[in-house]
Amino acid sequence: MTTDCHAGALLLKPAILCTLVLSVAFVVTAVQLPFLVLAITVLLVLIVLVADKTPGSWFLIGASLHAVLTYVATVISGIIGGSGNNASGFLLDAFKIYFVGVSAMLVGYGLSKRPEIRCRTVDLNLERFDRLTLLAALVGSGVIAYVLSGIGFVQMILTGTFSRYFGEEQVGSQYSLYQLLLRRGLAILVVAIPILLLRWQQTKSRVLFTVAVVSLLSILSTARRGPILIALVSFALTNAIAGKNRRLIAVSMVILVAAFFVVQGFFVNVESDSDSAVAKTSFVLRSALTEVSDLAWVLSEWNQHWYMGATWAAAVWPVPATISTFKDTYVLSSVTKDIVGIPREAEHGGLRISLFGEAYLNFGYAAVVAIGLVFGLLVRQLNGLIDWAKQQGQLILLPFMFLYLAGLWQFYLSGTGVLSDSILSLLAMALIYGASMRRRFLKTLDEPNP
Repeated sequence: MTTDCHAGALLLKPAILCTLVLSVAFVVTAVQLPFLVLAITVLLVLIVLVADKTPGSWFLIGASLHAVLTYVATVISGIIGGSGNNASGFLLDAFKIYFVGVSAMLVGYGLSKRPEIRCRTVDLNLERFDRLTLLAALVGSGVIAYVLSGIGFVQMILTGTFSRYFGEEQVGSQYSLYQLLLRRGLAILVVAIPILLLRWQQTKSRVLFTVAVVSLLSILSTARRGPILIALVSFALTNAIAGKNRRLIAVSMVILVAAFFVVQGFFVNVESDSDSAVAKTSFVLRSALTEVSDLAWVLSEWNQHWYMGATWAAAVWPVPATISTFKDTYVLSSVTKDIVGIPREAEHGGLRISLFGEAYLNFGYAAVVAIGLVFGLLVRQLNGLIDWAKQQGQLILLPFMFLYLAGLWQFYLSGTGVLSDSILSLLAMALIYGASMRRRFLKTLDEPNP
């Protein structure tokens, strides 16, 4: 059986776009309205022109909301707090970079066409598929257990000294090794967990469910919020797009998001004497959505030295940072920490300045626009792949939902800082699926279509 996704018509009319944007810009300038009004209006116009009922459209709408909400929450928390920092004067500059990048994504999405996908039906050996997934989950959980044992996790919990960053003072000379192993274990588990949950949903196997719960607890014990969100959201999206248990998934997602912000509140030190709900909410949002404030902080301390693609080259450089001076110096996490003066051993991940913030540090607004256009094109291509995978079933749809989260959302939020972890996750998924495909399917790929 061959599934076709025919190319659709262009969604974006450049003439209409230019007319609307210029009209809005003229009105905003004439009456001296804030730049935020112009940004929101332009983004709304672009969304209306390109919106459709696809995951790609959801991503673009979500990115637009994220950029505006992050900026507004940061500004409000600064006003209520009554004090600013060196980055406060650069918040608008950071928001403008996001605005240009997201607008370019919308334009790139609208100017591209839906791809044509032709491929045979995928046939998996489910017994082997389950065994490989269980093995991956046990390996990931075992790596995390080794790290937690090495840093004295139980003792730290009992004494109240646990830090989710595993500081130098806690793990001594093995800091870098433990951080590396921890991230690798998490990268494997975020792949295994949604697969186990899907297979448990289909088979009701107690073994699959038990290992899935153990894997979830392993991630929770590290206090890393990102991996568990990716694992659970990819499972939820797979069900939602496949049309399975939509009401249950919708309720679960609302509970998950609410729980995320509640837990986030425990990590926030409210920098204000105000007891108002608005003040507390704005500070929680600012802590949960740090991208604009992080980029503003970097811009405030930056010496205008353009990196000329060095952070991108360092991200794909195959030599580990422990033995490569180039990678250790120019990988994005090191660059952001060095710019703002954070010691290398203080935190492991650097600042989240997004895909567009990283592009700006390398080549300025030209790179922001170019990356946005290319990213918009990739979003459209992923739509075609999801259309095909949806007809193949939930197990085939899951890898594309994972790519949607790890390849779109994670890169949008963190730039190349997540590249190595994403590559390991995708390799683990490719190994599980590739080794489980029946040979008959692999042979038919070479056969000409009728």
